[in-house]
Amino acid sequence: MLIPREACESQVSRSAGFTKNQALLALLVVFPLGIIGVGVILIVVMKTRPAPAPAPEAPVQQTQPAPSTESQPSTSSQESRQPAPATTAQKPQPSVVELGQASTGAPIRLLMGSINQRDTQFREFTYQLGNDSVQAMANCTDQSWTSYPERQVNRPQSPATERMLALVCGTAPSVASPSPTANASYPGVAIVFDPPSNVRRQPGGKFLCSLDTRQSIRVGQAQGNWYPTPACGTNGFIHKTQVRF
Repeated sequence: MLIPREACESQVSRSAGFTKNQALLALLVVFPLGIIGVGVILIVVMKTRPAPAPAPEAPVQQTQPAPSTESQPSTSSQESRQPAPATTAQKPQPSVVELGQASTGAPIRLLMGSINQRDTQFREFTYQLGNDSVQAMANCTDQSWTSYPERQVNRPQSPATERMLALVCGTAPSVASPSPTANASYPGVAIVFDPPSNVRRQPGGKFLCSLDTRQSIRVGQAQGNWYPTPACGTNGFIHKTQVRF
């Protein structure tokens, strides 16, 4: 039996419309249920989640008692108890002997403490020529000295340098350590420059002794051509041609 075309199309359209309505209805029912289910699941998860561990408490710091200032001496008192540092004793400066003027006119001085007396022939010493300090080596045999660092050999050209050599070589003990009486009676100093030189008891009198080395001697006020001197250990006289000043 043949069904008309219009009837078939009407039947199909009714079937399709019913299916769409059912799907929409199902969606409206299922969507709220899904939201409710998700909410229930979240609540269950939150309840079953373990509670976070409490934060550890910070340790309580005990306050240290302030140190008592009475039991500890103050710094100033400790410093006051410290012994004062010992002061270094200053070495005495060597004595300086004024010798007069060199041949150049410059003043010359001898530092007595600088003389090295370990050798009888060669002796180290220091002298001052003007404002200059000179290191030197004396040759007491030939009466000369060598100045350093130029290593220049010098010989006495004035009574001042002759006296310097006499003091360095130890041939002028009366000048180095004169007695007060000798200073008063014989205030002058002269150089025996060309030994041997004779000393007499009186001017032009009898022989007393002979000075056989170059040396400095004490002399008194001139009496004519003669100078009184204690060079022989007692009062005597030496001729003016035998000495220089």
